[in-house]
Amino acid sequence: MFAILVIAVACKKDFPQNSSINSSLNTQGTSVTVKSAFPIICCIIARPKYNCVTGGGLCDCRLGPCHGSVTREFDLIITDTINNIMEITIDSELPYDADTVHLDNNYVLPAPIARELGLSSITLLAGAYPVMYNNGQSRFAISYN
Repeated sequence: MFAILVIAVACKKDFPQNSSINSSLNTQGTSVTVKSAFPIICCIIARPKYNCVTGGGLCDCRLGPCHGSVTREFDLIITDTINNIMEITIDSELPYDADTVHLDNNYVLPAPIARELGLSSITLLAGAYPVMYNNGQSRFAISYN
């Protein structure tokens, strides 16, 4: 994919056996079975306060897979939504050395993503969200309303 994907993540957390995130996160080291009802979205993994160039956050999300035209673009698979928590899986490690995805401000996902999930709008809430790693995948859960 991109050369940036080979950056080692020094502060990795393995998926805990009793994850506080919904049980759809597989803790046995095998792939997650993604529900076909949940979309793939493309986001730049960077923070808006750093002009979407660096840092662990979300910028410029859109419905559909990435096409490889921008470094730091990753396909995010929304694997579940329950109790206003959105679980997200990325089929690679994040391109920065941290255990957390930071949303410095609330982030409104584009309307096509909300419609794909059967909602009129989705606002991801500002906060620090822990990332878990397993078998080259990154997973995290973000609160939304």
